[in-house]
Amino acid sequence: MTRRLLFIGSGILGMMSASAAAKAGAFSEIIATEQAFGSIGASHYSGGVHFPYGRQARTRSLTRKSAVALAAMAGSDVNGWYRPLALRVAAGPDEAINPAQFTEPLDAARPDIGSLAPNFSDDTRFWNIGGAHVADVPALIAQLQRELVAKIRVAHGLRCIRLREKGDAAEAEFATGEIITADAVILAAGPWIVQPPFRELAETFSIRIKKVVALHLDRTSTPDDPLIFMPGVDAFLLPQPGVSRWLFSYTSADWDVRPETLACGLSRADLRAGRAVLEQFCPELGRDLTFGRVFCDAYSPTGPPVVARLMSKSRIIPAGAANGSGYRFSAQLAREAVALAAEDITVPRG
Repeated sequence: MTRRLLFIGSGILGMMSASAAAKAGAFSEIIATEQAFGSIGASHYSGGVHFPYGRQARTRSLTRKSAVALAAMAGSDVNGWYRPLALRVAAGPDEAINPAQFTEPLDAARPDIGSLAPNFSDDTRFWNIGGAHVADVPALIAQLQRELVAKIRVAHGLRCIRLREKGDAAEAEFATGEIITADAVILAAGPWIVQPPFRELAETFSIRIKKVVALHLDRTSTPDDPLIFMPGVDAFLLPQPGVSRWLFSYTSADWDVRPETLACGLSRADLRAGRAVLEQFCPELGRDLTFGRVFCDAYSPTGPPVVARLMSKSRIIPAGAANGSGYRFSAQLAREAVALAAEDITVPRG
């Protein structure tokens, strides 16, 4: 029997899910659509950082399972899209660190914090921890598309304008006039999920969009420098030796932004907010945050991402709202979304 699976959105979650679906073999036809050519959404701006951490049991589980799957995908070719990293956890003098929130053991034995060591406050505490890596997310998406070229159809330039349940199928209509009917639809639209025609689904799951900012620190980094994670302020410093700088990602407080309005770049407020966070640990480095990148991502109200049916028999499955951690959770979220889509939900005809 022919079973068709449709993906709306071909970022990291969409393509990881398409790969999982091709391997599972539950669908005879797989179509992945993307409204642009290539990845222009959150995946394009992603730092690709994977660290073994989660505030909730659900996010820790996603992190652990995805880490195993991503390492297996990378195999021995660690010079491609995947690069293992040493990781240091940093905390202020009065900040409590909960070891249970990490999926790997913390080790306080004389951590080497690399070339930025002289810039940290003397009262900053550090731990060693394993299990971190960084990925070139657009390169991974391109690799998946090459690997799947004979197994799935990837359709660029298709903007969905209507998505609905229709009898025992789901139907997506695109701005080109094309209509695709499928047995199941995995909606991996990233921050566009709050816009028509998906807005009702987003409201049902209370999904909101928040700005994501990563600033470029104008200090040279080396291949031996570690990733430095600051869980208390939800920020990290990522060495980028290939471009002779660091990437500083911090948590923005700007909610309900729209992806199409962020093309104007960083604001003065973005720089000011990032400098204030970094200067809690490195008082002299804030002035070296002068440029960077800004976009947005979908966030769930409870923290863990959304992978669910709207109703028990629904054929439309929103997948995402990964709170800026789409890559870190992608492998396991993809498996869960495909497993849900593959369930037999045939409605008896009356």
